[in-house]
Amino acid sequence: MTEEKKKSVISVAIYGAVLFVVAALLITMSIIINVRNTNRLKNEVDVTQQGAQRTQTTLVNIQQENETLRGLIEDANNRVSEIEKQNEELSSQAELDAARIASLDAIAAAGMHIINGKYSLAREQLDLVDVELLTEEETAAYERMYKRVH
Repeated sequence: MTEEKKKSVISVAIYGAVLFVVAALLITMSIIINVRNTNRLKNEVDVTQQGAQRTQTTLVNIQQENETLRGLIEDANNRVSEIEKQNEELSSQAELDAARIASLDAIAAAGMHIINGKYSLAREQLDLVDVELLTEEETAAYERMYKRVH
C-alpha cells in the first residue's frame, strides 16, 4: 500500500473512531438526561400521589364530620320541636290558668259586692265566671252566690 492509501485508511479510521466516540457520548448524554427526567417525573408522581392521598383522607374526614354535624343538627331540630311542643302546652295551660284566675277574681269581687249589698254588681261579676274552669268546691261557692243574687 502506498503512503497515500495508508493516510486515507488512517483518516477514515480516525474519522470512524471520532464518529463512534461522538455517538457514544451522545447516547450516554441521552441516557443520563433520560434517567434524570425519569427520576424527576417519578418524584413528581410521588408528590402528586401523596397530595392525592392527603386530599382523599381530608375528604373522608370532612364527610365524617358532615355526618356528625347532620346528626347533631337533627338532634337539635328534634329538641327544638320538643321544646316548641312543650311551649305550646305551657301556653295553653297558662291561658287556662289565666281564665280560671279571672273567674276566681270575678267570684271574689261578687262576694265583696254581696257583702256591701250591691247585688246587681255581684250578678255582673258572676256572669263573667267560666264555671267549667272551676273545681268542685269553687263551683259550689259560685252556685251559692248565684242563688243568693238571683
